[in-house]
Amino acid sequence: MKIGYIGLGKMGNNMVLNLLEKGYDITAFDPNTEAGKNISAEGAKMVNSISELISLLPAPRVVWIMVPHQAVDGVLAEVVPLLSASDTIIEGGNSSYKESMRRAREVEAKSIGFLDAGVSGGPGGARNGACVMVGGRKELFDKFESLFRDISVKNGYGYM
Repeated sequence: MKIGYIGLGKMGNNMVLNLLEKGYDITAFDPNTEAGKNISAEGAKMVNSISELISLLPAPRVVWIMVPHQAVDGVLAEVVPLLSASDTIIEGGNSSYKESMRRAREVEAKSIGFLDAGVSGGPGGARNGACVMVGGRKELFDKFESLFRDISVKNGYGYM
């Protein structure tokens, strides 16, 4: 599976390493070019902008956003206009459920899928297996369940 990944802080960097180990094809963006150099050396394809990231993903696209919850709306404002119907956004910023519900309504109004994936376990969990609590439409969770299973400790993920 090819995933576009936005955000290479402590959690995002380790999650990308975890995904690469599991055989996922990652194209990533972070405004911190040093973070990009490090993850590129591990096998991810780094790009210089969100628009470039989106343009390199095959449809239907999967974009994982792993930025602090305060930055999610700004990233969504840039990402959503570039996506098409049947693409999916996974938001891993541990946002308040009320914010996630609002964002889901806004994104789904454009026929784009939205899952919020609260990731627990800190950077070590992101790297070696986290606990992931996923919210959104059940059929969308089912479509990506193997992804959540792959990044989690044994039995450490669920649909909420």
